[in-house]
Amino acid sequence: MGVLGPSFLRSGSEWRNVYDGYKNRILSDPSRIKITVNEWKKLHKKGEVDLKTYWTPGRIHTASTRYMVKQFLQELWVQWRTLEGLTITLPYAEEKLGNRPHAA
Repeated sequence: MGVLGPSFLRSGSEWRNVYDGYKNRILSDPSRIKITVNEWKKLHKKGEVDLKTYWTPGRIHTASTRYMVKQFLQELWVQWRTLEGLTITLPYAEEKLGNRPHAA
């Protein structure tokens, strides 16, 4: 799966919209503190880095890529089960956790 995300981005596939949408969601979230790598390194040297708090460009890219691949796998699962004539359930986060679906 490690090569799937970058391949989607390079090929200009329709999954790029999922990546861009999630990246925009992270960038526009005021609760996520965005910093540069140099700022992160300075904080790390001081011992003040909390990985759950700060978002570097690399972390934003990685999170967006991971989300895009997960959405692709979810769609692959649905299409596969449809072709096999099997039942399709809601995603785990919606069915078991009660989360609302995200708009693509």
